[in-house]
Amino acid sequence: MKPFKLILRIVMALFITNLPAQSLVKCNNNMAYWIIPDNDLLYAIALKGDVDLSENPDIININETALQYILLDKSNYLDKKNDDEPLLLRYIATEQEHLRNIFATRSLLITSEIILLPALGKKAVFWSFDLPEGKNSEVVSQLFLNIVSEGNILGLGTPLFTDSDFSEAKKLLIDALETLHTIPNTESLCQE
Repeated sequence: MKPFKLILRIVMALFITNLPAQSLVKCNNNMAYWIIPDNDLLYAIALKGDVDLSENPDIININETALQYILLDKSNYLDKKNDDEPLLLRYIATEQEHLRNIFATRSLLITSEIILLPALGKKAVFWSFDLPEGKNSEVVSQLFLNIVSEGNILGLGTPLFTDSDFSEAKKLLIDALETLHTIPNTESLCQE
């Protein structure tokens, strides 16, 4: 099985969700907008590089790296204070339990850090976990970056391959998510 298809299957198995179809608006060979619909709302994420859709509806390929989006209703993670940071940490705790069940291990550890996304003026949670030994010979970790936006938890994720650089993968997530904005339609995106 080709490595990329194997990675797509792993990501699909980890995060099966009922998401609406995404699309790309290509401005030129090196610039595209990833359009993520949510009911009457359209999110747009600017991506630089070689960007293409994948076989999976919530994953794109950017410079031969899989990039996944996660879009969840934040109301499932609210508490009385309704602060973004604790909400995101509750979300990650539920993901950790879910992943422990998928991998049938209690030893799966998630590392996380709160970071500021200056372009958005928002806090985000960057988190990652190492795949249990023997689960995949090419992918060693999964990395994610999540924020609260428009009543949702929105995030991006990418696999970390054995020959990949952790800092570069993290930078890819941050650079992409910092371009997040909502749009009424896609008509004038490439003119921005």
